[in-house]
Amino acid sequence: MDETVARRTETMRILNMGEDRIVVYPLFKHLQVRHDALVFVNESFKTHKELGLLNRWNSYTHVDVRNSKAIVEVLTDFRPRNIVKGVHMVRG
Repeated sequence: MDETVARRTETMRILNMGEDRIVVYPLFKHLQVRHDALVFVNESFKTHKELGLLNRWNSYTHVDVRNSKAIVEVLTDFRPRNIVKGVHMVRG
């Protein structure tokens, strides 16, 4: 097999950041078919049970994007090659 083709079909570790159900979840669902994709959310995965998408094997729960220590822990544990950002920051 051509090296370029082999590189394109290789599985990647992808971390999806955030709880954007419009963008992040459909993309996550698509990516996890061929890649080692995980998502982190600031809630329990039970909150998202109706979507049938998140579980304890494919998500980090209770991760607040404003907590840099929590982000570093996720990055250190999962070691993603790519990161998808779907986090909305609202100033109050």
